[in-house]
Amino acid sequence: MIYRPEIDGLRALAVLPVIFFHAGFDLFSGGFIGVDIFFVISGYLITSLLIKDIESKQFTILNFYERRARRLLPALFVVMSFCTFLSFMWMLPNQMKDFSQSLFAVSFFTSNILFWRETGYFGDEALEKPLLHTWSLSVEEQYYIFFPIFLILAWRYGRNRVMWIIIIMALFSFFISDWGWRNKAVANFYLAPTRAWEILAGSVAAFIIRKRGIKENNFLSILGLLAILLSIAWYDQDTPFPSFYTLLPITGILLIILYSGGSTITTKLLSTKVLVGIGLISYSAYLWHHSLFSFARIRFFQPSDTLFLILSFFSLFIAYFTWKYIEMPFRDRNKVIKKQSHVLLSSVIGILIFSSVGLYGHFSNGFAEITKTRQDLFNLGQRFEINPGIDIACEGYVSFSDRCTNSDKPEVLLWGDSYAMHLFQGINSSSSNLKIRQLTQSGCSPIAEISVYDPRNSRGKVWAEKCIDFNNQVIDWLQENSSVEFVVISSSFEWVEGFQVINTDGMKTTSDTEIAIKYLRKTIDTIKEMGIGVVLVSPPPKSKFDIGNCLQHKYTFENNLNCDFEHYKTDPNFRFIEAMEDYINVYWIHDEICFEGNCRAEINKKFIFRDFSHLSKEGSSFLGQTNNWYAKMKTLSLSGTDY
Repeated sequence: MIYRPEIDGLRALAVLPVIFFHAGFDLFSGGFIGVDIFFVISGYLITSLLIKDIESKQFTILNFYERRARRLLPALFVVMSFCTFLSFMWMLPNQMKDFSQSLFAVSFFTSNILFWRETGYFGDEALEKPLLHTWSLSVEEQYYIFFPIFLILAWRYGRNRVMWIIIIMALFSFFISDWGWRNKAVANFYLAPTRAWEILAGSVAAFIIRKRGIKENNFLSILGLLAILLSIAWYDQDTPFPSFYTLLPITGILLIILYSGGSTITTKLLSTKVLVGIGLISYSAYLWHHSLFSFARIRFFQPSDTLFLILSFFSLFIAYFTWKYIEMPFRDRNKVIKKQSHVLLSSVIGILIFSSVGLYGHFSNGFAEITKTRQDLFNLGQRFEINPGIDIACEGYVSFSDRCTNSDKPEVLLWGDSYAMHLFQGINSSSSNLKIRQLTQSGCSPIAEISVYDPRNSRGKVWAEKCIDFNNQVIDWLQENSSVEFVVISSSFEWVEGFQVINTDGMKTTSDTEIAIKYLRKTIDTIKEMGIGVVLVSPPPKSKFDIGNCLQHKYTFENNLNCDFEHYKTDPNFRFIEAMEDYINVYWIHDEICFEGNCRAEINKKFIFRDFSHLSKEGSSFLGQTNNWYAKMKTLSLSGTDY
């Protein structure tokens, strides 16, 4: 296979935007497409090698996996070791448990599945996961478990037929991904079936070049380069990915691979020494950068752009040494571990070591017992756990579970999204004999007949329909349970900020405050017509930084941090709830937290928040007990308003 320096230059064009995107620089808002560039390059190069080996009758599965192990595992094991070391130094046990799970998943190239189940790729929580970026390695390796086997079995039908089979497979994967971003956005992003078409696109390019060679076309290759650059500058985290939008950078990459012959302008640009050099170390740079950024965020509260810029270049610096002293020696059979059996055995041993550490970290709750310092901080870590209310079963569409009630005849219904969930501890702590039913769904506001509709992310049509169905079931449940005296409703109501609304009949309309108010009033009327009281509880004031993260840093590292914040009463959800005050009694959480516009992150050493605006379990309990939530909310719910 002829070496193409422009491919290494293309690798540089992939890794640099990814690094600067993860560093948070707005100029590279679409830098995440670098991963897609890697997928196409990988499909092209590996398929080219497979075709060459199959046609020369030199292909064996063991040889293929040996090459993959030499290429990927040494540098990966080094970065995993580094991350494990720093995790013991800086992570709280709850963070360490989360990291241990990812360590196990990475060992078996299943981290994409783990992160799909845990978090979205663009959320703030994801930024502190040191091994998050390994999801793309997992996608590739899951793909390469099956692709070589498929290729060798299908080869009997001839090279051309195999290529057309791959094209059909790619189209099928593409259509799944274009459906997936509307209906299962997080799974669509992380999982191999919806990413396979990108790798297969590179495979198709390998077949085309094998048949007719590399063509030289300045116009098409420059057009490809511009398509990639446009994607990097234009796309952002709200762009559905992968989807129809992904065709722009993928087409650009293919045009460069197919038409950037030796004398084209694109080839000359991509073949410059700097880009080729960065391309050579791109794998190590990709491995290092996100781990460095994550630990910077774990160790320092709101790291500066300057620090991220320094770490960006440091990731290239350390990548060079990793490439020179780890990658290159292990890839040379004459230098390190000459026998194939020894390579495979060493790989298995490494996988078993890291997976064992990960398993132990999971079952020991993040190695909480290892050092006295971490043991002392264990309770600190617990103070930032998710607050699902009565039980974790209440977080989701299964919130009709019997685990979400403490009585066969509940007198109180807690209804809403995560901002209703976090009220449970407070209501419970303020009543000696609380009989409550919790019906909650994250992101789903307690407004019957309508729901948010945002086709750009996971809140797509299917999600909206489930939210509407859930709220309809809540109304039905209320009609069947005469024991309920009053309902506590709460939500962030953030969906009124310019999204679309879908109603029961599937009709979409532009979202505005008037629509939300109309249907919320209708929902309240429905409840009151049943003879049941209702009170609206505001979400806590929201800060412009993660308050929980600030508190964690204050007590773990930086004792002089001030985590208090200013209350902005101009927030859209604040105005929305104000507009409801003439229709329903509102219980304002900020009255208990904010004094003269300054909101407290902690009161009497009790942590009020766990993140930007959700109450922690102890914060909810403290506020509820101190302010007698149950009695006050009951009084407000049963004392009507003039309207």
